[in-house]
Amino acid sequence: MRMSNPQVWQTAPGELLTAVIPAHNRVRECLALLRYLRLCDFPHPVVVADSSRSDGSSALQSAIGDLARYQYFGSRIGQYAKLAQIAQNVDTPYIVLMPDDDIAFPHAIEAALTFLRHHEDCVAAHGYSLRFGLERGDFDIYQVEHFIPTIDDEWPMQRYFHLMR
Repeated sequence: MRMSNPQVWQTAPGELLTAVIPAHNRVRECLALLRYLRLCDFPHPVVVADSSRSDGSSALQSAIGDLARYQYFGSRIGQYAKLAQIAQNVDTPYIVLMPDDDIAFPHAIEAALTFLRHHEDCVAAHGYSLRFGLERGDFDIYQVEHFIPTIDDEWPMQRYFHLMR
């Protein structure tokens, strides 16, 4: 099995945020997310951190083109080991993980980045996570899965508590 050498993903000087898509065996979904980000004029570098099986990783790497950078982690890496390696590879002060089976809202990412830049004692910003489905051609948001309303709590330990609960 081929394995790319882990390396720091270099970004332009002054770049604040790197978006990382931790892809795993969903080529179609990952490419759709990349095209969506391009259509939204997403202004930050995007890295696909892939751990797909070899057939999927080859297809994904060849299809990405100039939509993102690509890094292969091997198909046997565990989720948490992969996330730790991703964090070590980023050279920007902020990172956003964008799962390849989710829909991200670039304007919400920008709002979270702005919040973090203006609140240096905060280390994470998280908005809503919504459950959605496609039914008979309709896009339906049917549940708020996660919302952390206390990101601006005065006490850092309270913010951490609410983020982790």
